Amino acid sequence: MDIEPDAAAAARDQREVARLVRGALHRAALVAPGARPPGPTADDLIHPAVVEVAQDAQRALRLGPLTAERRAELTDRLDAAVAVAVTAARTAAGWDRSGLILDNGRVVDGTPVRPAWAVELAGPQPHVDRAVTRALAGVPGPPAAGESPPTSRARAWTGTEREVFAAAARLLDGAWPAMLAELTCTVRQIVVLGGPALDGFTDFTVHGAVFLSGQRLTDEPDGLPAPLHLAEALVHEGTHQRFNAALVTTPLWHRAVDSLAPVPTPLRADPRPLGGLFHQLVVLARSASLFGRLLARDPGPGGHPGPVADPQVLRARHTHLLGDVRSAAATLEAHRSSLTEAGRSVLAQAQALAGASR
Repeated sequence: MDIEPDAAAAARDQREVARLVRGALHRAALVAPGARPPGPTADDLIHPAVVEVAQDAQRALRLGPLTAERRAELTDRLDAAVAVAVTAARTAAGWDRSGLILDNGRVVDGTPVRPAWAVELAGPQPHVDRAVTRALAGVPGPPAAGESPPTSRARAWTGTEREVFAAAARLLDGAWPAMLAELTCTVRQIVVLGGPALDGFTDFTVHGAVFLSGQRLTDEPDGLPAPLHLAEALVHEGTHQRFNAALVTTPLWHRAVDSLAPVPTPLRADPRPLGGLFHQLVVLARSASLFGRLLARDPGPGGHPGPVADPQVLRARHTHLLGDVRSAAATLEAHRSSLTEAGRSVLAQAQALAGASR
């Protein structure tokens, strides 16, 4: 992958993820080779609920052949997951270029309307709830004595939040259409979380789902309005999704990095593996690019709208992000020999973005 978004490359990597999902289901004898509906279609295969079943089947196979009971359980889960995927494809809310939230079931002049971004603004679902449970298990640090651990849970979207999503998509379409186009390829579900424990995350076990705290759909105290706050979050978490899919086909570092000691990173207080730092580098570079593009917008007569936030706020955020990019890039440069040729190319792109923006 590259720092600059590329919807065509993202779609190719998504097809490779779908191929791996189908292969895992075949190996577990949950789907026969060449099966036709009601088995999963190519589109179903990259729904997060179906991806989760394939991941669980693959993990089970590593322990040995499946028992009849385990295969029956996984088959039942696959049937339920396909039903979720089919329902989502028909009814998921999505954004169209008029800036409206549309339902995939809407019909105009006898023709079904499919939003430009057919994404499900998802609430609690079994695969979603399991992903949140896994994320909570990784929250560092025990609670203080006598305190309950902080928690988060998936919840339904409010009407106001749906309007913020539409505004965020409209903002991305105007400022960075290539980024929005890539997101439409990679993000199938956006889950809002209530509770303070989790700010946001992705989980390759449910690839295609993005999890965001409801706080990321509100105005930030530093002056970022809610649509921009959410747009940044979508670029951030959507890039993690894109990065995960890209790694399926294009290694960016050598396997030997698994033996390296964790390294300091800009976004986490605790040291992280080198691969985690690389994730951060790409996320930070793209986030910085978003703010750089917003700062460069020219609200001339008859042109597009002016700044979406106070330019000083945009500039401060852009400067902070570029500093984080330089920090991450410097650490990766010190481990350059651990990167593949493709990894060194991505690092060079990030370095050029940070250097050109000083």
